[in-house]
Amino acid sequence: MSETVVGILGDYLKPGSAVSVQGQSGEQVAAIVKEISWDSVWLKLQSRGSEPAFRQSDEVQINYWDEGATIYSWVGSVLEINGTDDKRLCLAVSEKVNIIRRKSFRTRARVPFSFTIIDATRSNLVGERVRDGETENISAGGLLFQGDLALEVGDRLALTLHLSSSQQVEAAGWVVRSEPVGQEEPSTYWTALRFLELTTEEQNLLLDFLRSYYA
Repeated sequence: MSETVVGILGDYLKPGSAVSVQGQSGEQVAAIVKEISWDSVWLKLQSRGSEPAFRQSDEVQINYWDEGATIYSWVGSVLEINGTDDKRLCLAVSEKVNIIRRKSFRTRARVPFSFTIIDATRSNLVGERVRDGETENISAGGLLFQGDLALEVGDRLALTLHLSSSQQVEAAGWVVRSEPVGQEEPSTYWTALRFLELTTEEQNLLLDFLRSYYA
């Protein structure tokens, strides 16, 4: 279900919220909300590319996922780019928000998955591949898992979810939370991942899988 309503950013976002910004190229860049006013927002981009992802006056779309499967999106334009690395971005944002609501299914299913790190704060992790991941829980919007890699917010992963011996879902996701499990060394980490790119076909396949736990 999709609807367009009028509302201010602060009704949906707060400092620290994890969002993505999509420009004319169609690529989605992970970002963290730093400051919000009624018609604009300052973001800290999490991309590690050497070239600026956006330029002044570019039209963009901001996407935010809640804990379930609801997607909120706003159309805006780049007002200002700041910071020595061009990673601080001020956007003018429309008061209209498009909301896509889907019934939220979250399950504690242990879904095996593998992933490759495609972008990371610690450059030595880029290209690292994990073949034996397993979800702690999973929804249409993302997943939680435990592992021994200390990932950081904004790190991007290319994932393969193995729903069954004959079904798998390819997805891109990025880290929205990472924290140690306990105080022992060496530590393992809880990592929460938000799906960033999921085709309609793959999303429907994942939703069908999740619904099977509630049948």
